[in-house]
Amino acid sequence: MLSSACERRAQQSVATDSVQAPSAFELTVVQDTAPLDTAPGESGWETGRGGEYIAHAFESQISEAPRMGWVIPPRLFLTNEKHAKITVYSANSRVITAPFHGVLSSVQHDSITRQYHVACEQRGPLAAYELPADVPVPDRAFYTSRPLPGDTEAGMTADSLALGEATKLDSLLSVPVGMLHRELALRSHPELPYYVVRALYDSATRSLLKSGLFLLDRSGKVLAASLRDSTDYLQCDACTVPTYDEGIAVLYRPLNVFVLPGLPRPVLLLDTGTYEGRALSLVTFTPTGELSDYRVYEYVVNC
Repeated sequence: MLSSACERRAQQSVATDSVQAPSAFELTVVQDTAPLDTAPGESGWETGRGGEYIAHAFESQISEAPRMGWVIPPRLFLTNEKHAKITVYSANSRVITAPFHGVLSSVQHDSITRQYHVACEQRGPLAAYELPADVPVPDRAFYTSRPLPGDTEAGMTADSLALGEATKLDSLLSVPVGMLHRELALRSHPELPYYVVRALYDSATRSLLKSGLFLLDRSGKVLAASLRDSTDYLQCDACTVPTYDEGIAVLYRPLNVFVLPGLPRPVLLLDTGTYEGRALSLVTFTPTGELSDYRVYEYVVNC
């Protein structure tokens, strides 16, 4: 679910803020002779990460899994599929419905890729959808061609934990009490379970010892956990162990929390990109406590 530390540091140097300013590249929405898919396409999600649980929850309700789309000024959401409207799952405080706006030509696609570094692995025309003017969206988000049935909620508050709440997680991390630590609570609805990221560091070297993603109920009882030690972050030749001074964003980059039909526990939206690519993950725990990480990755080195 998490990228290695060296990749995360490099990725943090790339701006991923919401697209706010108008573009110097004026788009002319035109028709293109090349066809666009009108049926939901393959999502390209990575197997082996438990993501099939989330994929199945979507597919069993709307016969499709989320795909990655791209945002450019002025408030256009781009995909390689043409639908009357789409549903966008992003860092916003609501799930967005975006109506079809027009088709961008293959030539415009090439220009957009060079300027904004999006849609890098695609070729041909792109469908453009209009986003609400008051809703900032980062440069990538998930979408489906149909909404999930029933109510959906979006929104996240990030805050710290009381000392007692945080230290009782340390027994699961199996490290001595009194270590340097960082933690972050990610909440959606006050009546629902919430997520906690807890990281413990060696007091002398200030290097990471262990980290965990926990799901807690309202009383603070741990419902599920996914634990990692420092060696999990040494996945490349140049990678080093994260340190206390680098902050918890080196380990996790949360964007939102969703409450979605068909998924009984809240769903995290995480930026899981690396130096070589941009990636988004939908993350939750199954009813049996297994981590499900539905991740879509886009290689951007040559973009």
